[in-house]
Amino acid sequence: QFNDNLSADLRYQRATQSASELAFRNADSEGYGVLFEDDGLTFSGNSVMDIYFAEFGGDLTSETLQLDINGKFNTGEVKQKFNVGGSIAKNEDVFTDENRDFIYGDYENEFDIFNPDNNQEPNKVGEYVYPNYERGDKINSLFAQLLTEWSPKFRTIASFRYDDVEIFGKENIDGIGPEALAILEENYAPDPITLFEDTYDDQLFSYRLGASYDFIES
Repeated sequence: QFNDNLSADLRYQRATQSASELAFRNADSEGYGVLFEDDGLTFSGNSVMDIYFAEFGGDLTSETLQLDINGKFNTGEVKQKFNVGGSIAKNEDVFTDENRDFIYGDYENEFDIFNPDNNQEPNKVGEYVYPNYERGDKINSLFAQLLTEWSPKFRTIASFRYDDVEIFGKENIDGIGPEALAILEENYAPDPITLFEDTYDDQLFSYRLGASYDFIES
């Protein structure tokens, strides 16, 4: 606080989260799968289905920086209060493999619903390489508000907000090792590696104008 009439508030926040998953998924039992006939209701007579082993990693990051400036001043009998500021907000989610080396295990396991083996180990038959998938958003904002008290009974308010928004989704191979890169190039051959990328940008502006008058003494 600079004085009785002017103050500023600066806030910064950063949060990170990392997660890993190694788990079986009964994917072939979902929907129609092998357990059901085409009507999706009648049992097919096949009690053995493929189960899939999920190998997943995720790194989530969010950052926010915000500045608020609050003040008040008088012009004659008119009293005024204002708030101006801005913020920068970033969110980024990266989905990758459990070891963060772009190399996923390829597994083949079966599950008999009438004779279940709940303690089986993942049967790894190979490996494959896939780019990381990254999604997120960046929002840069400006805002201001002015409250004017023209008299003890009459007040007006004017405010605006501007947001510059970017939303993105893309694949990346940042930090990939030579072993994984060689496998990925072989998978794409004879074409070069092509990575997905999509971005949405927009600028949003909103404003508010209002007034109030007290007809009755409070």
